[in-house]
This record gives sequence, C-alpha cells and structure tokens, in this order.
Amino acid sequence: MRATLPALVPALALLAALLAPAVARASFSDLPPVVQDKALAMVEACQRAGGFPGDPMMAIERVDLEDDGRPDAVLDQNRFDCRGAQSMHCPSIGCETFVFLNRRWGGWKQALSLVGSYCIEYGERPPRFVSIQRNFSFNGGSEILNVRYRFRRGMYFQDGRGSC
Repeated sequence: MRATLPALVPALALLAALLAPAVARASFSDLPPVVQDKALAMVEACQRAGGFPGDPMMAIERVDLEDDGRPDAVLDQNRFDCRGAQSMHCPSIGCETFVFLNRRWGGWKQALSLVGSYCIEYGERPPRFVSIQRNFSFNGGSEILNVRYRFRRGMYFQDGRGSC
C-alpha cells in the first residue's frame, strides 16, 4: 500500500487541477439575483465613469464560508476591470467587497460589506474570509489591517487578525 500511495499523488493532483476550473467557470446566469444586481450596478457605474467594463465574473469568487455544502459568493469591486476608469467606478470612499451567504431556507443574504479587498484562508475549515483594509491613524499614517471573519447561520463574527 505504501508503494502505491506515492504513485497516486500525481494522478490526484491532475484530477484536482481538472476539477478546479469547473468551479471557476460558473456563469453569470448561475448567480443569485442579489449578486447579479450588485455586479450589474458595478458595470453601469464603470460605464457612467467613462470606462469600458470587463467581465464582472472576474470580481466574483464562490466559496463555502459556512461549511454547509452550499457555495457562498464574494464580490470585490477592486478585482473588476473597468478599462479607462479603473477605480473610478467605485464610490468616493473606495471600492467595496460584499459577502453573500447562501441560506438554506431564506435564499441569499448580503452578510457583510466593507471598503477594501479580501483574501481567503483556505487552510482553515471552513475557509476564513480576511479583509484587507487601510487603517488611517490620526497622525497621518496608515497601515493595512487584516481582519479574519467566520460565518455561521447567516451572520459574521470577527475572528482575530488574518494573514494574506
């Protein structure tokens, strides 16, 4: 058995590589209406700013944040390509990130929005959402503040500092 396990590792890696793009290829029509509406608003804001919108799916990631077997959605305006008006499609305070949870009985719910970007700590179970936000101090300086969040029953909880 020990001799066959190392032989399976490359085959398992290939299988994982083949399956990963299938998850990434979710189409816009597969998204819930609340996520579609937010993405379309981002496209329209880009056009109003004089830009040429790219694919809104590039700003959306599907990940099961509640570990309930249902993929949730994260939309990050920072990851949206608005050629000719990059970041001008965002509100004056900055680009936002939105987390939408897939509720078993209540459809979809926007659980969190923040100004800044994010990363996912996939080494945790369930994966942890980590915000990347600029924290300004009163003396004129700033630092990047990474806050980890976990999600449960449609709510979010801060879970310390994260690492991106």
